Amino acid sequence: AHDARTVPGRRQIKDRPAEANDAKELGHFEMDTIISRRGSHGGLLVLLDRCSRRYIIEHLNHINQDEVIKAIKKMKARKALPVVRSVTTDNGCEFLSQRRLDRVFKAETYYTRAYASYEKPHVERNHGFIRLVLPKGTAYTEPTPFDGLTQHGVSLMMSHVNSYVRRGLGNKTPYDLFAREYGEDVAALFGI
Repeated sequence: AHDARTVPGRRQIKDRPAEANDAKELGHFEMDTIISRRGSHGGLLVLLDRCSRRYIIEHLNHINQDEVIKAIKKMKARKALPVVRSVTTDNGCEFLSQRRLDRVFKAETYYTRAYASYEKPHVERNHGFIRLVLPKGTAYTEPTPFDGLTQHGVSLMMSHVNSYVRRGLGNKTPYDLFAREYGEDVAALFGI
């Protein structure tokens, strides 16, 4: 068993605002990356709203800091992140720079303790929805898995994942909760 410690100098999850802990207000996100299989270079950047469980997904050519920052900028450019109040992530090397993440999100980033993925439970539990669409080991082209995904394909996957009725959301979908709050046509928002 690993000792769950916090990387020195990073804003810790215990300092996260109460509103983020309650998961009752939109705009508090958990962030993670998904790879096709061990040893692959590319993958997906996923953000999950803690309140609505709405996934926002962007393809990554490589799992590194620069690619993550570019992906977040793309999400913001297509208005997939209308409000960001806080972001909780793990200590992966792709999330190394708290300052860069704070700047691109215009919100504070908080880190779980090392080896404590259970501290961002919503995004971890909901990866299963993505794995229904893209099972582990999925590779559209070699040598980099997920290379065959286009933004349209990622948008369709987001639509599929965000359209599942969730018991924990009162038998509503993430889109239902998001649309109720923002009063927008959600499909148009994601370019589907």
